[in-house]
Amino acid sequence: MTITQHSIHRAAVLYGHRDIRIEERPTPRAAPDEALLRVRACTICGSDLHYYDHGLPVPAPIVIGHEFAGEVVALGERVQGLAVGARVAVEPGISCGICEQCRHGYPNLCPRVRFCGSPPTDGAIQEYMAFPTHALFVLPPELSFVDGAMLEPLCIAIKALDFGKLRVGEAAAVIGCGAIGLLIIQLLRAAGATDIYAADPLGYRRAAALRAGATAALDPTDPTRDLMKYTDGRGVDVAFEAASSSATPQQAIEMARIGGRVVLVGIQPDDHVVLHTSLLRRKAITMSPVRRAAHVYPRALAVVRRGLVQLDWLVTHRFPLEETNAAFALAADYADDVLRVAIEISSV
Repeated sequence: MTITQHSIHRAAVLYGHRDIRIEERPTPRAAPDEALLRVRACTICGSDLHYYDHGLPVPAPIVIGHEFAGEVVALGERVQGLAVGARVAVEPGISCGICEQCRHGYPNLCPRVRFCGSPPTDGAIQEYMAFPTHALFVLPPELSFVDGAMLEPLCIAIKALDFGKLRVGEAAAVIGCGAIGLLIIQLLRAAGATDIYAADPLGYRRAAALRAGATAALDPTDPTRDLMKYTDGRGVDVAFEAASSSATPQQAIEMARIGGRVVLVGIQPDDHVVLHTSLLRRKAITMSPVRRAAHVYPRALAVVRRGLVQLDWLVTHRFPLEETNAAFALAADYADDVLRVAIEISSV
């Protein structure tokens, strides 16, 4: 296929609550420092589902998706060191590079960041995208395009462990055993955690947590009480909250030991939580929220290539572009034992 400025391609466009439409849009051209990508796979994140289920914060429709990988089909005139045909994973945030946060090494906190699939910036569930080459990471031959898409949630999991400051021999809890929670469990095992307790209301996700390396799946009727039985009332050194519930941040505080750490990864559906600050204060808990990630893709590639983390089994369902709405509905409804859903976009 010859790509011209006037050619069109298909894109999955979110209009509102559970309303995704496949539309034709003009295919972009690569700017001087960009590559034109044929998007080959995009996996569905909890933040995508938040927009799908709760609507957009702005009225305009938007192409969704930010966990993606693709193939380079054209290069801007100033691009060097990247070839047409390269298979790449993509860091989805384009920061300004000049603000205080960017200058101090935190582009993920840039207030002017353009983040794929986050209004007003179109996302990756479309056939072609132009993207700056500094955000592209070449995939080794053994990784598929779906694996490449899964590197983005792995980066979030790695950032969560950075904030958790786990030391070898410490104990951890993971609340919420979706794909990111399961990646955190795998990383905890690789990092030397001795006891990893997994909490999730869904039985199949608790089973997945054990497969990922958790030492125990907690009783869903009262996971905090069950954890305290396992730890003789001490709690864990670090608790990772990776769920979509307004109740789980408080649960993480309850699970953490005196002087312990809590890392907030999940996105709460109604954008607020209730915390008992007296317990937070008495236990002197250090609480850290994860806001995307930066400078992590090389580390993510390294841990996958060394076999410390397995990505492929976390993607339980795959759909073509034209069935994007069905893919989102399945993921949003936790149907058919779903973990992560991939949209595999046509290669032609």
